[in-house]
Amino acid sequence: MTAKAYRVLALSGGGYRGLYTATVLAGLEEHTGRQLYDCCDLLCGTSIGGIIAIGLAAGLKSKDMAKAFVTHGGKIFNKGAMRSANVWTAKYNARGLERTLELMFGKALVFSELSKIGKPFFLTAVNLNTGATELISNTDRDYEQWTVMDAARATSAAPVYFPLKEVNGVLYADGGVGCNVPDMAAFSFSSRKFQKEPERIHMLSVGTGYADAAEVQYTQLKADSGYARWGTKLVDIVGDAQRNLIIEQCENMTARGRYLRLDCALPRKLALDETSIEATKMLIKAGNNSVNQHMQTPFIQSFFI
Repeated sequence: MTAKAYRVLALSGGGYRGLYTATVLAGLEEHTGRQLYDCCDLLCGTSIGGIIAIGLAAGLKSKDMAKAFVTHGGKIFNKGAMRSANVWTAKYNARGLERTLELMFGKALVFSELSKIGKPFFLTAVNLNTGATELISNTDRDYEQWTVMDAARATSAAPVYFPLKEVNGVLYADGGVGCNVPDMAAFSFSSRKFQKEPERIHMLSVGTGYADAAEVQYTQLKADSGYARWGTKLVDIVGDAQRNLIIEQCENMTARGRYLRLDCALPRKLALDETSIEATKMLIKAGNNSVNQHMQTPFIQSFFI
């Protein structure tokens, strides 16, 4: 990797499974002795990946975010945040998430304007007035009055789980609805905003772990399956298909080792709001395994110079 390489960190969404992401990043920073803030030219993410990205862009260390995730992450989905069961409202109120953001970032940062953050970043969110996926960035004047809380809530307003986020009269939904893996968006953003040629872009992409297709049981679907058979499988297969296509496209665009995706198949399917001790240990172990597997690869060694 040359000094002219344009380094991008792209982080996917996945709720509490973002603990895997934070563990991977913390391990890479620890082993290399380098902070991602100093290595990356652009950070981006969706949902929990967006929350981690904006924290890193503000200068937070991955290890501190990983610790805060373990300490405070369960508050996002705890019983106090859960609504009474019905089909008409989101499963959780936003208070647990907002309180966790305050604890992770500190009130000074979480209520500061995006324009105050010096490192370029973007988060994805879906504008429900237009149906378009927006890239909320501190480099765009349209968002310079947004606060970190506004952006973090917009990118993580997962349908069914959390209420939508209203900013300036516009309702936003979780970026994962349209762009859970922001890697291709990052290529486009780098080219459009900073005139970076694709061959100069070197991208580290980190997922949140996934279930093997057999675990999701797609094979139980019938040729004429209706809602009862599809159920949540529809969400799973849309997410898997999107992820696999985007990764393939990025790998094809960046021959000669300029793109690396770190992700792993988990021992079992984890819902995005599963915060059990078992899930926590599983995600930390998976993250550490990914670091050990890739730490010595030429891409990682050169990305952190």
